[in-house]
Amino acid sequence: MANPRSHSDSGGRPPTVHQVVSRRGSLRRWLRTLLTEVFARRVRHHFQLVLGGPVFFQTLRTACDLDLFGLLRRKPGLRLEEIAEELQIGAHPARILLMTCAALKLVRKVGLRYRCRAIVARRLERDDPQSLVPVLEWMHQIVYPSMFHYAEAVRQERPVGLQVFRGEEDNLYGRLAHDPGLQTVFHQAMRVRSRMTNAEFLDRVDFSGFKRVLDVGGGDGENILAIAKRHPDLQGTLFDFPPVAEMAARQFAEQGLHERLKALGGNIFEEDFPQGHDCVLFCHFTPNFSQAANRGLMKRAHVALEPGGMVCIYATFLNDRETGPFQAAMISPYFLCTLNGQGRHYSWREASSWLKEAGFADITRVRLPLDEGVLLGFRS
Repeated sequence: MANPRSHSDSGGRPPTVHQVVSRRGSLRRWLRTLLTEVFARRVRHHFQLVLGGPVFFQTLRTACDLDLFGLLRRKPGLRLEEIAEELQIGAHPARILLMTCAALKLVRKVGLRYRCRAIVARRLERDDPQSLVPVLEWMHQIVYPSMFHYAEAVRQERPVGLQVFRGEEDNLYGRLAHDPGLQTVFHQAMRVRSRMTNAEFLDRVDFSGFKRVLDVGGGDGENILAIAKRHPDLQGTLFDFPPVAEMAARQFAEQGLHERLKALGGNIFEEDFPQGHDCVLFCHFTPNFSQAANRGLMKRAHVALEPGGMVCIYATFLNDRETGPFQAAMISPYFLCTLNGQGRHYSWREASSWLKEAGFADITRVRLPLDEGVLLGFRS
């Protein structure tokens, strides 16, 4: 059947070249409009996630605090009224909580019943060993209150967010020593972070050829404990600030490894590293401090190591273009505003330069899941 519009324009004749080109131009404009709209929707969605950050985070934390995900793991397919009764909350707040969790794809609503994917429930259930709940508590109790002062920290180039914590120290570690409860929240979150990739770390980096490992800034000992359990003949020393070293010593005793693992307290940045080790380990430690401080640490590691010894930097690394990954972008502002004002996540290239300047050779990159990585260097 003929197109009435084309015949009315051309007197029943086929369309001219000009008309065809014009229509193609219209098609291009339509495609351009469509692509612009698709892109605009993506941008709007991105901004909605950013602007909704405080609400979405508190929704997630509240759901974990109520153990919503654990409930749906144990009893999948509950209705709204049943969930409200199980959680001992009203139907109105339960509806809002579940609606937001469904929008965030944390739960699924099928008909009138709610379910939770097993992988989500496992990571968000309070009592699961792989739970992210300690990380949420760190964000809620430490990161959120302090990041309120981020604009001031950017303008003043110092950790203005520290003002929300007791004490006069110029770093978060010192201030947390005044509040054992918050100190526990902090170290529990760091422990979870280490556990997320420790198995892959130990699969990719072979410590079986080393006799004694020095873990500098090792916190409560989670990383060196994992190494020692994987390699029964290995001995180790954790070197950290005195209050933290005491915490690690208790961990070693509780794990029955106090004869192989020792915790030594001291000033990491002023005292010489303990001698007699053939491996020096920095686990999630270098991002906390400035480039100058890290260069000094690598030089002292080189002095302390025996010939043939290895230095190992285990951290989240920026890509060499310094445009990501997302985790580095998320945590670096916290280093400025809250931790000590000095550190950030560094690129592979930057960290490699510290090792080269210190005299290390055969520098090797090892990429791990979740934007983690390992940088190795050897002392000749």
